[in-house]
Amino acid sequence: MRIYRDVELVESLGSGIPRILRAYGEDCFKFTDNFIRITLPISNHDHASDHASDHASDHASVQVEKLVSALIGEMGRSELQELLSIKNRDYFRTDYLNPAINQGYVELTIPDKPNSQNQRYRLTAKGIALKNSLTNNK
Repeated sequence: MRIYRDVELVESLGSGIPRILRAYGEDCFKFTDNFIRITLPISNHDHASDHASDHASDHASVQVEKLVSALIGEMGRSELQELLSIKNRDYFRTDYLNPAINQGYVELTIPDKPNSQNQRYRLTAKGIALKNSLTNNK
């Protein structure tokens, strides 16, 4: 019983199935009396890059999606933290900002001085595509 409750909690907090449905559609799911079969298509890596905007949210975490959705124009770290109601600077940096930068959704306005007090952040083309796909899927 404990495992079931934990799994139910994790799934209710996660976004796995809704993200799969957005990216691939309901035809990936086949239901029988005792099983659910999920068949995901395998795409050619070169071909997949042509459709980056179609599947922009495929690899973005929920935190990165929230950051991308909140980012307007150029914003500083403290502005973003306040907008997202995140108090802990380290948590924001490790779970939101760094993954968004490393995955190419967000870029620094002063890339040669990452620790500058004047540092601001803006969406890349990939980030804009993700933001648009999140807006269209609401």
